[in-house]
Amino acid sequence: MPRTLVNDTSSVSMTNLEYTELMRMIYRAGWRPEGTVAPEGWRPKRRKDGTVRKWPRMNYFSRMGQSVTESDAQAMADVAESVLPDIPDFDALGHKIYQTIDMPDRAPIRFPRPGSKYNSFEFFSGESRKIVERFVHLTRTGSFQIQ
Repeated sequence: MPRTLVNDTSSVSMTNLEYTELMRMIYRAGWRPEGTVAPEGWRPKRRKDGTVRKWPRMNYFSRMGQSVTESDAQAMADVAESVLPDIPDFDALGHKIYQTIDMPDRAPIRFPRPGSKYNSFEFFSGESRKIVERFVHLTRTGSFQIQ
């Protein structure tokens, strides 16, 4: 299932692979997560042993509508923007792709050949660079939800 990052001014949709690569890239480049905020209406659940399960603050990967704070979003934007110059404008991954799906209003969805080795900069090269640029734009506008 795709991830949609949304706030009052914009949204960005990504495949699971795109989102995972983006989070990996900005983490490796220096972003340190502050933690997410539970979605509206989320209630802690009581376990069988009687303890209460708290919101897993480092939950950036489920699509439950959890929020990323404005300061965390700004930190994400700073790091993502700092790596943009290192992402090639040309398609550095094309020779490792086994399938591409062209979608309207977004970069093509690319599927690397199973077992192929690549890094995040290759992954977001060429047209896929737009995903990172849209992510920077969204995170610069403030907090957002992960849906």
